[in-house]
Amino acid sequence: MACHDGQCPPLRCNWALGMTLVLLVGAMSSLRGQPSRAPDAYTTQQSGRGSSTTGSAVRLSLQGCEPYGDAVQSAVDSAHPPYLNQAQLLWIAAALQGRGAAAAGGGGTRFLVFGLGYDSQVWVAANCGGETIFLEDSAVWIHNVTTSYPNIKALLVSYRGRLNDTAKFFASPWLMEVPESVGKACWENILVDAPMGYKPYHPGRMESTYYAVHTARRCIAAGEVADVIIFLHDVQRPVESKLIARYLAAPDIVRLGVIKGRNGNLAAFRVVRPL
Repeated sequence: MACHDGQCPPLRCNWALGMTLVLLVGAMSSLRGQPSRAPDAYTTQQSGRGSSTTGSAVRLSLQGCEPYGDAVQSAVDSAHPPYLNQAQLLWIAAALQGRGAAAAGGGGTRFLVFGLGYDSQVWVAANCGGETIFLEDSAVWIHNVTTSYPNIKALLVSYRGRLNDTAKFFASPWLMEVPESVGKACWENILVDAPMGYKPYHPGRMESTYYAVHTARRCIAAGEVADVIIFLHDVQRPVESKLIARYLAAPDIVRLGVIKGRNGNLAAFRVVRPL
């Protein structure tokens, strides 16, 4: 996700295109009989099947917010496109705007993103009226991006783990430290696309994924949210696959689907209140 040279794509949105994209994806009803604070618009391509599943149309109350269609198109057409492909970007963006618009007053949703990248402005556009917070482990990248785009809220974090020693984490997982404001907050949607995880000395996604699941359950148990959608990128990699098997395959977690991409597959999960 993170491409540390500070060149994020500009934000431009088109009403007609944005509404068309939103209406093409469905509003997903609550799974397993669980109440939902807001339905999420989504479309999924099941891994290995090559087919899409689309639900019923959802009417959105955007309350003056610009749709995200051109933001996605601008990102994929830019000189520095995101690692997420267009279908993956639209899947997340449609879920954000659908859940936010269906919330009381249509005031957006709460979205926690691990990592800054060329897609960051897409999330701000899709979650117009809501709260979007980015957690990033590069202070230089935070400075570069927030200087160019002051509307982006990014906070610095650090990771203890390393890919060349994942056994230590899986044997005794720990909860990563986050800024106090993040630790006390609750989120309806979480994207785990950081930190980096393809070289032995990289931190890997162990801590960010574990934190996402932990905070989702904490907030559901406290009654702050009815459910939480977690998006996880690069699920084809061994460590991410193990994280799914270990932490995202529980009875209170529903796998929503996978969209494949040249730069990594994206999976989505719904965390609900246990039966």
